[in-house]
Amino acid sequence: MTHEPSSIRLPIAFIDALSHADSIVTVLRVGTDWLIRMFPAARGSIALIDGDRIIDRVARGDGLIDPHIDTPRVLPNAPRTRVLESGRTVFLSTAEMTGAGTPAMQALLASGIRSMLIVPMFSGAKTVGTLSLASLEDDGFDDDHSRRLITIGRWIASQARLMQQLRAAYETSQTLLAEDRKSVV
Repeated sequence: MTHEPSSIRLPIAFIDALSHADSIVTVLRVGTDWLIRMFPAARGSIALIDGDRIIDRVARGDGLIDPHIDTPRVLPNAPRTRVLESGRTVFLSTAEMTGAGTPAMQALLASGIRSMLIVPMFSGAKTVGTLSLASLEDDGFDDDHSRRLITIGRWIASQARLMQQLRAAYETSQTLLAEDRKSVV
């Protein structure tokens, strides 16, 4: 059984897993785990802008962990930066990945990745992050993959936004409670 937002079918189990996430990190973990299930990808990653930081999670088809992703940052002229700034999808070939020259791209190439798809993750009309797929095949992704990935990104961004709102409400309640305690004393 599937759900059909924007006429793209998503597995109900994916939507259910997202709805049970209890933190932004869990939303991103669930999202990346499902990316490599729903697409022919060797790696899937999600980067979310959360205040003044970027949270990045990666899932690999082989189950290993990418150590170079532990400290995500936005690099000038990097493919992810182009997507964040423009809100447009980027398809990368091996030559384009080589030309990017970032340590992350070099590590991906060294591991056998030959093509990538990076799409913006939207909350409404605002770009709030990126979703990326990496393939061991040349030209591993097409426009259909891009459309599906953008739809999945909207679901993930929506759930992450809810987690951000819950965190903000909690922080506000703690501030009000502390102020209330001060006024009683």
